[in-house]
Amino acid sequence: MKVTSASARLILRLSLGLCVASFVLVVVLFFSYWQERQQRLLQAKNQAQQEAVRAADSIEQKARQLMDSAQAIADDLTSGKLKNEQLIDRLRSTSQRNPSFYQVGAAYVPYAYKPSLRLYAPFYTKRQGEMQLVQLESEYDYTEPEYDWYHRPINEGSVWLEPYFGRVAGTLLAEFGTPFYRTDLETKQLIPVGVISVNYSLDQVRDLITSLELGKTGYGYLVSGQGTFIYHPLKEMVEARKNLFDLATELNSEKIREIGSKGIKGESGVVDLVEPLTGEPVWVFIQPIRSTGWFLVVKVYKEEILPLTESLKRKQLALSLGLIAFFFFLSLLLFRVWRGSIRSLWAVSGFTSVFLSAGIGYHWYLFLAESTYQTAEEIKIDTRTDLQSFLSKRSQIAKASNQEPPVSIPTGIFIRTLKFQEAHNVFVTGYIWQKYYEGEHDGISRGFIMPDAIVATDLGGWTEAYRYKKGNVETIGWYFEVNFRQKFDYSKYPFDRKQIRLRLLPKDFHKNVILVPDLESYTQIIPRERPGLERNLVLPGWNIERSFFEYQLKSYDTNFGLNNYVGQNKFPELDFTVLATRNFLTVFISNFMPLLVVSIMMFAIELIISQKAQEEETRKFTALEIISVGGGLIFIVLLDQLNLRGTIITAGLIYLEYLYFALYLVIVLITLNALSIALGTKFWLIQYQDNLIPKLLYWPVLLSLLLIVTWLSF
Repeated sequence: MKVTSASARLILRLSLGLCVASFVLVVVLFFSYWQERQQRLLQAKNQAQQEAVRAADSIEQKARQLMDSAQAIADDLTSGKLKNEQLIDRLRSTSQRNPSFYQVGAAYVPYAYKPSLRLYAPFYTKRQGEMQLVQLESEYDYTEPEYDWYHRPINEGSVWLEPYFGRVAGTLLAEFGTPFYRTDLETKQLIPVGVISVNYSLDQVRDLITSLELGKTGYGYLVSGQGTFIYHPLKEMVEARKNLFDLATELNSEKIREIGSKGIKGESGVVDLVEPLTGEPVWVFIQPIRSTGWFLVVKVYKEEILPLTESLKRKQLALSLGLIAFFFFLSLLLFRVWRGSIRSLWAVSGFTSVFLSAGIGYHWYLFLAESTYQTAEEIKIDTRTDLQSFLSKRSQIAKASNQEPPVSIPTGIFIRTLKFQEAHNVFVTGYIWQKYYEGEHDGISRGFIMPDAIVATDLGGWTEAYRYKKGNVETIGWYFEVNFRQKFDYSKYPFDRKQIRLRLLPKDFHKNVILVPDLESYTQIIPRERPGLERNLVLPGWNIERSFFEYQLKSYDTNFGLNNYVGQNKFPELDFTVLATRNFLTVFISNFMPLLVVSIMMFAIELIISQKAQEEETRKFTALEIISVGGGLIFIVLLDQLNLRGTIITAGLIYLEYLYFALYLVIVLITLNALSIALGTKFWLIQYQDNLIPKLLYWPVLLSLLLIVTWLSF
C-alpha cells in the first residue's frame, strides 16, 4: 500500500488514529457498562441475602431462647436444684417471661413423680389469651405410641418436632422437647424420668418474614428439616402440611427439588429459577436455621430489583454510538478512501448508512424491550402468594396505624371487547364479579365504583347479570359497557405503549376495604397468557402483550369530609391492566412507508442534480423543476403531519414529528443545492466530482438526524 500525496497520507493517519481511538472508547464503555451492571447485580443479591440472613438469625435467636428455657428447667430437675413440688411455680414464671410461648409443661414417665401416681403432666396452656394450668394426664394418656412430643425426647434426647397448625390455637406452633433425668439407685446411671415440652406461636416469625424488604412482590417461607412448610404466605400450604418436594413433583421443577435438598443438608446459597406459574426469573436464597434443622427460603423477582437504570441506559446508548463511530472509521480503512475512488466513497456512505440504521433499530429495540409498565407506586399481583404477601403487609400497616384490619373482597373481571375511541378514550365491555362471605362481609355494601368511567350506554354503564349463593358465599356478577378515560402517553409515537387500566374501588371506600383479585376463578394467571381477556379479542393495529392485576398506591390531598379516612395516604386501589403495543408492520406501512418513499424520491432528485449539465439554460430549467417538486413534496408531508396531529391530540411534539422536520430540512437543503448549481456558485462542496459530496452525505446526514432525535427521545 503506497501513499503518494500529503493529503492522502493525512486522511490515512486520521482514519487509523480515529479508528483506534473509537475502538478503545468502545472497549472502555463496554467494561464500564459491564462493571456497573455486575456491581448492581451483586448489590441486589447481597441486599436480598442480607435480608434472609437477618431473618434467619432472628428465628435462630428465638429458637435458642425457647431451647434454653426448656433446658434450664430440665437441668435443674436433673440436678435436684428444682424440686418436684416447685415445678408448677417454675412453669408459671417461665410462661410469664415468654409471652410467645403457647404451652410449657412437664410430663413424667409412669410412677416417676410419685410411686402412687401413674402419670403426672402439669402444663401451662394459653386459653382465651391467658395462660392456664392444665393437668394433661386427666385429658389423655400421653404415653400412647402416637404422641411423638413425649416419646421422641425420651428416646432421642433434645429434639424439635415438626411444626403444625394448632386448630385450637388458630396459629402455627413449633414444639421443642428435652428429657430430664434421675440417677438409678442400682446402676448409678442417669435414666430419663420425664420430658420438658415447650411450644410457641410462629406469629412473630410470620411477621418477621413478611417485613423483609424483597421488592414489591418478593416473599419468604420457612421449611422444616423434612421439607414441610412451617410458614408460607398461602395459609393452606401450612394447614395441609404441604411438602416442598411434593411441590417440586407437582410443578415438575428440579430447581425446587434442589432448593429442598440444599436446605435439608443445612447449606446456604442462591438458586436461579424461572417461576413456574408466571415465567418470571427469580433468585431464591436459602438460609439454614441450624439449631432447629429448619431453613428459610427467600424468593426475589429480578425484574423488580434490577431495573434498567438511567445510568445503564445511557451507557448502552453511548456504547452503540461508539460502535457506529468505530465501524465508520474502520470502513474508511477497509475501502481505502484516501485514494479518492468514487466507488470507495460510495461504499463508505452505504456502510455508514447501514450502521446508522442499525443504531436506530437498536435504540428502538431497547425501548420496546424495557419493562416500563410498572412504577414504584404499582404492585403487580401474579400469584396467590403475591396476594397473600401483599395483604399481610397491609395488615401490618393497619396494626401499626391503630386501624381496623383490612377487609378483602374477591373481585374478578373478564373483558369481551376493547376499542380505542379518540386519543384518550377506550370503550370496554365485559363482566365483573365479586364474592361476599357471611360473617366477614356483613355490613359491607355490594358493588363497586369505576372512577374513570365517563360515558355509559343506555344500560347505565353496568347492570347486574347474575347472583347466586352457595354455602356461606354469595357471588354477584355485573355486565358492563363503559367508556373509560385513560392517560395515554404519545410522546414516543409510533412506538408508544398503551396501558389500559380498569380502576375499581369498593362502594364503602371510607372503610378499610380492599378489593382483591379473585385468582381462584382463573384457570391460569400468567400475564403473557392474557388472563381475563376474550381469546378472540380483536384490537386492529395492536398486539396485546399481557394482562394482570395490580395495585396502585394512591394518595389524596383531601379526606372527602370523612374523619379518620383510611384511604388518604398510599391506599391500594385495584387495577386490571392490559398492556398493548402497536403492531410494527402496521406502524411501518402507515407511518414510515410514506416518509421512506419521500426520502427515496428526494435522493433520486439529488442524483439528478449531481449530473452536470452542458448549458446554463438547462441548469436553470432543472433547478426550477426541482423547486416545484420540492414544494409539492413539502405540501404532501405537511398534510400528512396535520392529519397525524388531528388523530393524536396531545401537548408537545411526538417522536414521529421529528422525522417530518428532518424531511423538511432535507427538502430545503436539496432545493438550495439545486439553486447553487443553477446560479453557478463556485463552492468546493458542490464542485468536487460534480456535486458528489451532497449525494454521498444524503443518507448518512438524514439517518444521523434520526439517530440523534431517537437518542434524545428514548
